[in-house]
Order: sequence, then C-alpha cells, then structure tokens
Amino acid sequence: MISNRSIYLLVTSVLLSVFAMGIAASAQGEVYFKPNESSVSVGETVAVEIWVNAADFQGGQINLTYDSSIVNVTDWANNSALFEFGYWNSITDGREWILFAANYSETGIPLTGDYKIGTLTVEGLSAGTAQLEFSENSSIFDDHGNETSVSGEILWNGGEVEVEPFSLEPTASIEPNTQEVMAGNTFTFNVSFDPAGDGFSGGSVVVEFNASVMQVNSAELGDIFVGTASWAPGSPKIDNVNGTLLLEAYQFPTESPPASAGNYTVINAAIKADAPSGEYNLNFTEAEFGDEGGDPIPGIDIKNGTVDVK
Repeated sequence: MISNRSIYLLVTSVLLSVFAMGIAASAQGEVYFKPNESSVSVGETVAVEIWVNAADFQGGQINLTYDSSIVNVTDWANNSALFEFGYWNSITDGREWILFAANYSETGIPLTGDYKIGTLTVEGLSAGTAQLEFSENSSIFDDHGNETSVSGEILWNGGEVEVEPFSLEPTASIEPNTQEVMAGNTFTFNVSFDPAGDGFSGGSVVVEFNASVMQVNSAELGDIFVGTASWAPGSPKIDNVNGTLLLEAYQFPTESPPASAGNYTVINAAIKADAPSGEYNLNFTEAEFGDEGGDPIPGIDIKNGTVDVK
C-alpha cells in the first residue's frame, strides 16, 4: 500500500518537473532585426537595428551574412551606452562579424530583458531582396565569457532588405525615413525632393504630424535651392494644435533641367516629455513642385516617414 507521504512526494516531484520545464521554456531568448523587413532604393541607405531579448547574459558575438550583390553594410553603430565593449569586422564581402559586451563592473548583474545591440547602415546596390541571416558561431555569453546555458535556446530570427530600382520618377520624401527619438528630446527631419531630370523653381508642401506627441519648433530652407530663395507670404506656417506644417518657397532664377536633388526644408521638432512610446507618422497631405517655368511637375512619388518614440 502506498502511503500518503509517498503520494505527496510523487505529486511534488511531478509539479517541480513541470515548473522546471516552464522555466526552461521561458528562458528561451531571441536575437532579431528591427524592422524585420526594410526597403531602400538603389544608391540609398536604410538603418536596421539588431536587438536581443534574453536572460542572464552579458554579451555575445554575431556572424551576419547577406547577398553582397544586392546590399552592402557601410556602417555599424554599437549601443555603447549599454554594451561598452564592441568590435566590428567588415573585411569580407557579404559578412559582418560583431562582438558586444556590457561592463559587468557597472551593471553588477547579468542582463535580462530586451536590449538594442546596435544599428547597421545598409546600402542598396541592385534591385532584389537580400536576406539578413545569423550564421553559425553566433552566440550569447554570460558574465564570464562562456556561452550561456540558454544560448542553444536562442531564436536567431533573420530579416530582409528589399532594394527597389532607382526611381526615374520625381520623389518627395521624409528623410530619414524613420528614426528613434526619446521622449523629451529634440530631433530634425528633412523634406527632400528629387526632380528626376526636371527643372526646379519651388514648391508647396503640407506635412501632417501628431500634435499630441510632438511639436515643430522651426523650419529652414534646404540645400536644393541654388538661386535666391525665399518663403512665400504666410510660410512656413506651423500649427502645433492641429498638427500641420505648411512649407511654400520659391527661388529665382529658376534651375534648368536637370535640377539637382536635395533637401527642400530642414525641420526642427521635439517629442513631448509625456509622449507615450510608439511609432508616429510624418505624412504628406500635399506635395507640389514646379519646373523651371513654374509649371507643376507631374507624377510625384510620395515617401512618408515615421518617428519611433521610446
């Protein structure tokens, strides 16, 4: 006959086993790209972040591969505010070797949570889709430099960059296309224009933003103007209540084809200190530009932007 104590010990053993399995499952981490899917035009660059979400780690190494005929990594910015020690090797085409480590004497304990490792700058070389893949020898380390017990449980989630053909269409865009800004901080963005072979005399642009999250401080004329440039009467008109920005400006003499691409205006803005985290749009509601004779340039492609508030 099985005693009550034996039953108790058996049940306790089973519960502890289940509990341990739950811990093991929850210990599984992830290394991933943000955004997971990016797009860029030939000849332009896009920022792609690498993040790690894991427990009891202090650093790691990343062996990143990609198709170097489609994209090229031109820069790596380590998140030095957290990972004080870093190394980047980009000698081999289509391969990036990245090391990162936090200063244990400052953190005091191994890291647990979701952290940005750093930011890649990726240039589009030719039209196509390049897979960003974490290859063998990518690992997460503990505070002694040993591969962590959960490193084998890490999900190494690759990403991709789609490279669009060089645009022959005139294009109005928000640059950078996306950027990360902390609540309470200021930032700048540009309204850019590429006449794509046309002439240029000026334009009229309206940008819409979330006035509950950000405020526009000022707007200045950009480097696309090569003649004597001036704002139109009543412009720039900054409406921080309704979240609109009117930008109307002209130059004389006008520029004959092919006019150069450049920044139409440079905007200084600020994120409110109490702004909630999230992604917020910077959208064109109007984008009209004139050729050398002042006639509207047809077929303008619009590329809106976003601000990622942390």
